Order: sequence, then C-alpha cells, then structure tokens
Amino acid sequence: GGRGIEKPLAAANGLGSVALATRALSEVGAIGQWERQQVELFCVSNLIHFVLETTEEFVVLDFHFASSGGGIRAVMEMIHLLLQSPRWDNASLVRAKQAYRAHYSSLGKSLERATLNNALTAMVGGSCCFLDPVPEELDAVTLEGAAEMLMAQMVPHNLEVNIVGDFDESELDANMLKLLGTLPEKSVDWEKWVDHSIHFVRGSLEQNNTKFFLADSDERACAYIIGPAPYRWQDISRGEGTEAAAGGTNVASLFDANDALQADKRQEHPLFMSVSLSLMAEIINSRLFTTVRDSLGLTYDVSFELQLLDRMEKSWYSVSVTSTPAKIDDALDASLHVLRELSTRRVSQQELERARRTLLARHETDLKDNSYLIGLLTHLQCETVPRKDLQCLQELTTVYNAATVADIYEAYNRMGLSDQEIYTCTGVSGENMEEQDAEAERQRQLEAAAAISEASQNGNLFEAIRIALDRQSKQ
Repeated sequence: GGRGIEKPLAAANGLGSVALATRALSEVGAIGQWERQQVELFCVSNLIHFVLETTEEFVVLDFHFASSGGGIRAVMEMIHLLLQSPRWDNASLVRAKQAYRAHYSSLGKSLERATLNNALTAMVGGSCCFLDPVPEELDAVTLEGAAEMLMAQMVPHNLEVNIVGDFDESELDANMLKLLGTLPEKSVDWEKWVDHSIHFVRGSLEQNNTKFFLADSDERACAYIIGPAPYRWQDISRGEGTEAAAGGTNVASLFDANDALQADKRQEHPLFMSVSLSLMAEIINSRLFTTVRDSLGLTYDVSFELQLLDRMEKSWYSVSVTSTPAKIDDALDASLHVLRELSTRRVSQQELERARRTLLARHETDLKDNSYLIGLLTHLQCETVPRKDLQCLQELTTVYNAATVADIYEAYNRMGLSDQEIYTCTGVSGENMEEQDAEAERQRQLEAAAAISEASQNGNLFEAIRIALDRQSKQ
C-alpha cells in the first residue's frame, strides 16, 4: 500500500494519487450519511482526534481517544463508516491539489528542503514516491483514479489494527467483532497494485554532487549527504535478501559472541540488522558531533539518520550539516571523512558500550509513551513484513546486549560509501547570490578554456574537442 503502488508517471492513478486521495478524504470530513459538522461534533463530544495520512509504504489512520465512556465504540463506528461509505467530492480534490501546489511552490524558498530534494532527486531520478508530486503529476490525477488507488488498500483483509491504552479487553473485542468484523469483503486484484520499481541512479560525479543557491537576507548554508543503506529486515545468514531461517533463534545462545557459530545464530535473528544499524548510527552521530563540531568547529549542527523502510527493500542514510557559506564545503568534506573512516579507525568496544547504554536507556524511557508502543506493535500482523514477529518485542533488549563490534561492521560494510553511491547537495543563501553564481560560472569558463588550450598545445586535439563538447552540454 501507500504511495509505493502509485503508477510512476503522470496519470489519473499516477504519482501523487494516493497522497491526494488521503488529503481529499480528510478535506471532505463527511462520512456515510453524516455531514462534516455532524462528524466534527461527534469527535468533540467523544474526545476523538484522528489523522488520515500516507507514507511510501502504508496508509495510516491514527486515532487518539478516551478509552472510557464509549470512546472505543465511537472510534470503531467511525472506522466502519469510513471504510464502507467514504464521501468523495471534486471540490475536496481541488483543495488538496492547491495545498500540494503551494507546498511545491514553497520548495525553492526553503534552503533545507530544496537542498535535500536536490540530493534525493539525484539518487532516485525523477518519478518516484519518495519525492513530492510536481504540478504536472498533480494535474493528471482524477477523483476516480485517486479514490480507486486509496480504497483498493482500505479493505478488511488488508487492515492491521493496533491499540495501546488502558481499556477493557472484553469491550474492545466485542466492538471490533461487531463493527470491524462485519465489514463486507471486497475482492482486490493485487496484481494491479504492486510497488513501482525504485532504482538508485549512479550518475557522474557532477550529477551526484550539486549546489543550490538561494537569494536571501540571511547568509547561511547547509548540506546533505545521502546514500543507500541495508534493508532493516535483511537476513544475511542466508545471503542478502533471503527469507528468515525457520524455527527462530535460541536467545540464550546469542551472548556467546566469541564463537563463530554463535555469530551465525545472532545473524539469523530478525532484529540483527535493525539493531546493528541503530548502534552504528549512534556511533557515527557521536563521531560526527565530536569531530566536525567540537574539534574542527565547522558546523552548528550535524546529524546522521537512517531512513529505514519495512516493506520495500530500499533504505538510505542521510547526513545533514549546517554551517556558514565560507565553511560549508569543509564541513561537508569532514562529515564525509567521518562516515568513511569507520573502515580505517575501527569502532572500539567503549564506543559500542556507550551506544548500547544510550539506546537501551532511550528504549526504557520511550516505553512510557503510547506512540512508541504503537510503533513497536505496527506490522506484527502484516504479511508483507514477514520477519517481524513477537520475538522482536520480547527479545529486543537481549539482541542489543548481545551485539558486537563485528555486527556493526556487518551493517556498515553494506552501506553505499563510494563516490558513485554517494549523493550530496550544498545549499547556500545570502544576498547577491546571482552575482556570486555568475562569477563562479565565469571562473568555470576560464578553467575550461585553459584546459582546452593546454590540450591543444600538447597536440591532443581529441581531448580538446571532448572538453569543449562537455562544456557545451552543461550550458
């Protein structure tokens, strides 16, 4: 589900259709025979707040409500009506398109958003669910196409319901059976709704490393480094991309990290790659902050993040760094150096222990948050995420405690860190950016002319022609 099943082109059910459908359905606000004002009054009376949104992989209905005083039944009634009798009207789709157009038009006015978008575009190419839909794609979407794309996902056998809170189990079971269990079955041809293929583009160094200039009264700069990362549910015990080993893993045996056989058993665990990536990210963040900010003083803030997907076997990492225009290039180079130096300056046991303590302490604190618990439960019942099961909840701390330095490098060595796999974009804002850009262009022209002249003097006519043609193609 999610935006991943959008057709990768401008069409009635093409890119942006699921995003527009969720926004349009929210804009309508009416459900079944009830008008928007009645639905709003019903939500206020029953202390219900809900949001309908989509990600690249799933459509999410997020409800917050009081579990007492009939709150559970009220929410189940809303879900029943929303799935069985949604309201669609063209005016809501028009408003949704206007909102996305406004969002797109503001892209070039935000230094951070434009910089990240340029790097992502270089990585995935043009048409992809990871990017915001462009006006041409928005215009091509129709109400019928958008509604079809969304409602094909919101069918009873494709639902996963997770509830966290202080509630009466018998009341919950009775209401779910009566209101969700009685939804009519809808047949869906799943062969029509498959994820569009996503490939990371390997362009030239110039295409992979771009710059963005924004005319603004404030002089500031930011940069992004992104690249491919391992799939979080990847089973490396049977080779990349294979299914999980049957029968599970003996958790007690995970702690004997000195035996190669036990290392293989750790790798069979569904959480192995996810935990290894989390520990790696914590260590990289610590090194980035210590080196780029504290030691070199090149940045205000720098961070490493992993964009890990659950259903699609595509993931990537990103490094964001902010600085002044004069220091941003050095900050970018220093951040990239820190990323790559894990292969030469190996992770120490002390770094691993510090990262482990930090993540386990954060886990213990977050267990008091309902949103975090929902995140842990999500996809346990999902057939498209087959490796996530109950042992992922029961054995999370055990897998963290069993992790070794070698496990971190199992994740690190699967990251794309070569020049062809890394995509960067540097964004700079300030006054007279156009003049500065023109001066930079003149400098590039002089350098190209000098290169052509040198090649000609050396008798290398073909090299001179190649440089001239290459220069012409970039103009």
